Amino acid sequence: TGRKNLYFFNCLLDGERFKRRERMILSEAVPYLAGKSEPGFDSQILHEITWFRNYYRGLAPAMYIAYDRIACFGTEDRNFRVTFDTNIRWRTDNLCLDGPTEGTRLLEPGWYLMEVKSPGAVPLWFSKILDYLAIYPASFSKYGFAYQIENQKVSEEKAFIPFTDIRQTVSKTAFR
Repeated sequence: TGRKNLYFFNCLLDGERFKRRERMILSEAVPYLAGKSEPGFDSQILHEITWFRNYYRGLAPAMYIAYDRIACFGTEDRNFRVTFDTNIRWRTDNLCLDGPTEGTRLLEPGWYLMEVKSPGAVPLWFSKILDYLAIYPASFSKYGFAYQIENQKVSEEKAFIPFTDIRQTVSKTAFR
């Protein structure tokens, strides 16, 4: 079909998260999301994204997130999946998807984010492994964590002290 790359439509509005996925080539996805053209195929998910795009006019990309992923699937149940994301990086500039993948690291080098996806209960053997390793469920959002960091950075920039006054505050302030 020519729809070879997977692009995510992921939006956070008023604390609600909307996440839809559709396969499109980049040269088709960008004008479509900007409301300038329609892709050459049809699907239910595409109808949902189109409705969302038309209802919330003026939406624009806000953050680029990239990561390296190891994806594992159950041999007995293909719907049981475990992913390990590492080298998670983000940026709020140069949001083009065809550009470089550099960005600010979200986690320390060597750290992995594990996500378990299962339509029902996870297999008993996997639960035993998690229990043995003392790994417990936790909520984590790559976007949410990066957003908090960016918000903190913006707040610190707004609190900038002019150079002439900085000598008075050096002894009181820790710089990173």
